[in-house]
Amino acid sequence: IVYHPNWVDTDRFCPRAESPVSRRVLYVGRLVEEKNLLRLAQAVNGIWGAHLRCVGEGPLHWALGGAHPASYRADCPGPLDWAALPSEYRAAACFALPSLTEGHPKALLEAMACGLPCAVSDRGGVVRHEETGLVFGAESEQSMRAAIERLLNDQNLAQRLGSAARKEALKYSIETLMPQEIALLRSVAI
Repeated sequence: IVYHPNWVDTDRFCPRAESPVSRRVLYVGRLVEEKNLLRLAQAVNGIWGAHLRCVGEGPLHWALGGAHPASYRADCPGPLDWAALPSEYRAAACFALPSLTEGHPKALLEAMACGLPCAVSDRGGVVRHEETGLVFGAESEQSMRAAIERLLNDQNLAQRLGSAARKEALKYSIETLMPQEIALLRSVAI
C-alpha cells in the first residue's frame, strides 16, 4: 500500500486580494448524506447574516436549496467547471467541510490554497485545530456553528488561519506531488 495525497494547483487556487464583504460559508463537493450537509445548513442558518453556498450535485440538492418549502435555504448552483472554482473560494468568507467520513479532500486543499479559513469536522482531513483551521465535532450542530461563527466574526483569527492554511496547502502543490505520482506510476508499470 502506498499513500499518495491529492495535489492542488496552487497557482490557480491562490488567495484573493482583499477580504470578502459577504458572510458566505462555502462547501464544495457531493451533496450526499455522508457529507453532513443538513446539519451544516442548520448551523449556518443559526448565525446572524451568514449564508451557505453548496457547490456540487447530489440527492440533497432539493432539500438544501430547492424550491421545496422545507428547504434549508442554501444557495445550490449545482456543479461548476473546475476553472470557475477559484472565484467561488475567493468570494467566500470561510470554507466548511462537515463530513461524517473523509479522506484527503481535494476541495479542502483548494480552499486552503486560496487562503480561506476553514472549519472542518473531526472525521478526517489535513487541518490542525487552531493552527491551520478550526476542527469541530461532526455530530454537534452547536460545535459546528461555534467554529464557523468564530471565523466569520474574528477577522484576525480568520486571517491568521487562512495564511497558515495557504502555507500548509503549498506542501500539496502540483509541482511537488505530480513528479512523485508519475514516478510511482512508472515504478509499477514495468
